[in-house]
Amino acid sequence: MNCKDSRPVAGTFLAVALLFAGCMKETGETVVLPVRAFKVPEYVLSAAERAVIEEWMPINEGDRPPAVEGCYLASPLRLLYSSDGLEPEFHDLAFCLGVANGRGRTTYRHRQGVVEGTGLEASIVGSGDRFTLWVVEQAASASSGWDYETLTILSGRKTQRGIADCRLAVIMRLRRADCLGALAREGTWRVFADGDGLAQKTEEWQ
Repeated sequence: MNCKDSRPVAGTFLAVALLFAGCMKETGETVVLPVRAFKVPEYVLSAAERAVIEEWMPINEGDRPPAVEGCYLASPLRLLYSSDGLEPEFHDLAFCLGVANGRGRTTYRHRQGVVEGTGLEASIVGSGDRFTLWVVEQAASASSGWDYETLTILSGRKTQRGIADCRLAVIMRLRRADCLGALAREGTWRVFADGDGLAQKTEEWQ
């Protein structure tokens, strides 16, 4: 990415998911296909990171998450904690979840201001009416000079009206380019909540 040619223009990020292999079980005769996860694995979120983040949001476990497919709006999006102490303003978050398959894989789309992530593969765990979803995103904008990778963790409780107690953690994993100096530093993270306690169901954005 050439920072000299970049211009700070508003536009849509191009985002792609990193696909993670599931756990493999091996016997003396056969190799069994990946099985459904029941928790966020440590290669995605380390035990040390999890311990700190759980001070601000629950990270649910279980291999029978509720069906949460649909579109939601977290508004107003409220910053609970910023590990680097910075507290910039954030747009409300619209997101859509797909139907989960038998291995706990679903899709995650989001829009926040002019930034949009589409067609991302995510994983979901949980039990009863509680769930946690995680997705690793790579986002780049050649015109704005951004290129980075983040881990997003979304937790909540399914209700008829939407997702109650909706919490969102975003960790900056890699910052390959930041010509405008607008991105968080690598290893920093922020936790958000829906300000009124409910990410309400909404129509999919056009």
